[in-house]
Amino acid sequence: MHLAITTTITARARAAGLQAADADGRCYSAHSTRAGFATHAADNRIAERDLRNHGRWNSIAVARGYVRPAAGRLRVNTEPACAPGS
Repeated sequence: MHLAITTTITARARAAGLQAADADGRCYSAHSTRAGFATHAADNRIAERDLRNHGRWNSIAVARGYVRPAAGRLRVNTEPACAPGS
């Protein structure tokens, strides 16, 4: 299942013109969706225990690892690691 999700996300990113960021040609993967969920939930002040439970992480520390810092997101918006057409 994980491979099918990654394959779909990679194909969609490529179709959108996003540049591959790794040697396997992936810019986004199944973990991108997990990080996106965790970051969005944290931005909306979801309780950490709810974040951990929904993401099925065994610890708060692991769940926190998926939350992207605001500064990092701003940098990606201004200087994307996976820029269209690059």
